[in-house]
Formats: sequence, structure tokens, C-alpha cells
Amino acid sequence: MLTIISILLILFIPGAVPAFAGTPPAAPGGIILTDSEIEALAGYRFKAGIHSEGELASLTSKASIIERRIEDLPDNSDALYTLLDSHAVFALPPGPIIGCLTDNDGESDIYPRMVLSKDLTPERGPGEPHIQEVRTEFSFIGIGDSFQYRIEKLPLHLVDGAFIIVWRLTESLDGKFRELYGSWYLVPLPPAADGSPRTYLRNFVTTIFTDPIPGTAVTMKLFGTSDLRGFYDALRKAAASGR
Repeated sequence: MLTIISILLILFIPGAVPAFAGTPPAAPGGIILTDSEIEALAGYRFKAGIHSEGELASLTSKASIIERRIEDLPDNSDALYTLLDSHAVFALPPGPIIGCLTDNDGESDIYPRMVLSKDLTPERGPGEPHIQEVRTEFSFIGIGDSFQYRIEKLPLHLVDGAFIIVWRLTESLDGKFRELYGSWYLVPLPPAADGSPRTYLRNFVTTIFTDPIPGTAVTMKLFGTSDLRGFYDALRKAAASGR
């Protein structure tokens, strides 16, 4: 996690991107949501479900990219649109992973480059949306920047046994994001041959940078895969440690 792709991943898009305009809160990936789940997830953008059952046997804790897009917007602005959809399988049960993903005050202890993570609504229950303030910083080969923003995060245990946590931007405190959406989707898998637990994870992040610093797109394309795997590995190690 040495480049701006790390920041994108940690940030844990309608209007300007036609492909996403009006996307309903259904779950691409083949899962069926109940009416109450659809209602709760309205207004978020996310990916849920196992991308391909045929890929499960080959997936490891090293994340694999399903889709990645890094594009200038066709509106004559300097904005940059990004999308990253990825997945992996951890040799862990879902519980400790979910514990890390819902630790709104402790995420800065998990992920490098995240220097602040604070739950601004600690009085809310575990199944309610929380407002989290985050600050991330990075520097690489002469390129450096920081981002401070607030997101609304909603964790949801689905009736089919899966778990999803979704988020959306509520305020870009430094004006560097126009839009930001994302999700983590987890579902337990049958145990491995030796009886050890397995969990499928899918991470989705899409955002619009208002006016990114020069070199952002190139850096993301060059170092995205290695940074992605480092990000997943930080989560795996934190979950395995039982923090």
C-alpha cells in the first residue's frame, strides 16, 4: 500500500457516469435480497454475491481483480473516475473479519496510510448507519496527498447468512472527492479439506476525484494490483490476530 490506490481502497457514482446512473439497490452477483434489505440498501452502490463459483477453487488470500476502471470524465473537467471490484478467500471465519470492518474507531490501526478513523455517532446501534470521519495520507516517488472526509457506513447481516457493509460519502472536508461509494461483502464457505474455516470476501469501491494531482491515474495503473493485495493482507492479519 504505497500509492494512491491504497487511498482508494481505504476509502472504504451516479450522475456523471452514465453506466451507473439510476442503478437500483439490487445485488449484482445473483443473490436475492428481501424487501427490507433492498429498502435498507437504497441509495448505496455496492457489489454482492460470489462473482463466479468456478473461480472459488483458485482464490486465495491474495486478492484478484474482477474489474478495474480508471477514466477521465467526459465533462471537460479534471475529475477522475475510478472503480475497483476485487475478491479473495481467507482461511478465517467471518466473525473476526466483520469485527475489523465495523470497528469505526480502530480502522486506522489496521490500514497503513489511514491516520484517523473516528466514529462520530457512537450512540447508534450496531445495525444502524454510522458516520465515520477518516483521514488518509500517502507519499510515493515524489507524489503525495491527503484526504479527509466523512462517510455513512451501514453494516447488514443478510437473511441468507452473508454480511455486507456499505458506505457513501456525506462530506468531503477538503473538497477532493465529488462522490464515493463502496462495500465489503462476506459469506462463509464450506470448510477446507483439513477442516479449517473459509470466508469469501468481495470489495467494491467507486469514486470521483475532483481534481487529482498529476500522475494519479498512471500510478494507480502501475501499482494497483500489489497495493490491493497489501490492503487485503492488512485486513487478514488484523482479523487473524483477534484484535
